[in-house]
Amino acid sequence: MNRLKDSTILVLLVLVYIINPSYTSSQCCQNSVTEEDRACCWLKGYNTISQLMGSEAGVASWNFETDMSPEHSKRLKEISEDHTKKYNELRDEAERFTHKDHYKNRDTTRQLERITFGGQLKDPKDIARAADLSTKMTQIFSTAKVCNENGKKCIPGEPDIENMFKTDKDCKKLLYYWKGWRDATGPKLKDLFTESVELDNKAARAKDYADAGEILRKSYEVDNLEDIVEKLGRRLNLYISNYTHTLDVK
Repeated sequence: MNRLKDSTILVLLVLVYIINPSYTSSQCCQNSVTEEDRACCWLKGYNTISQLMGSEAGVASWNFETDMSPEHSKRLKEISEDHTKKYNELRDEAERFTHKDHYKNRDTTRQLERITFGGQLKDPKDIARAADLSTKMTQIFSTAKVCNENGKKCIPGEPDIENMFKTDKDCKKLLYYWKGWRDATGPKLKDLFTESVELDNKAARAKDYADAGEILRKSYEVDNLEDIVEKLGRRLNLYISNYTHTLDVK
């Protein structure tokens, strides 16, 4: 879908944001008595803009994944860059509500915490590169195929190989396609993914996190995440041990 065809979404964005760029800090917010009142009003504007931007991104993503033409690729990258820059602006606005921990309405505090959580890329070159990397990796995943042993039939990861793993019980066959899928995607993704992680870490450090891993761990919002994962790991090892033993007996 090109710029003309998705004009409906763009018109909505124009009405909400371009015509009135101060929507999120509108007069009603300025007339609010307390910071919490202003924050609540600001969030109404934020949620409206966020929903519209999400719809626009969803259309672009769908068009790209169903037709990976250069036009759709370019459109997806443009939207990704534009939205990152806009979300940066909105995040900067949200960070001005400095007393959110003392608000009476926990929902207001919670929303502001989520908006200001995570890393942040500011350099336009980094933003553009992150969008480019994401599009390229998506294309690799979506177009990769694995051919059978005689090379006569090649199938994609989704839905064919994914459905195969849901229904097929032939371990050798599953191993063949599992390895084949990794061989078809891994070498192509390696450098792109490494660079993407480097940008994620850069974004994390810009917001005083050690790296992107710290953000991912904190996103679970549990203090004992490592203990939980360790317990799950022990249970998984027990399951694998028992399952392997059962196969050996058979």
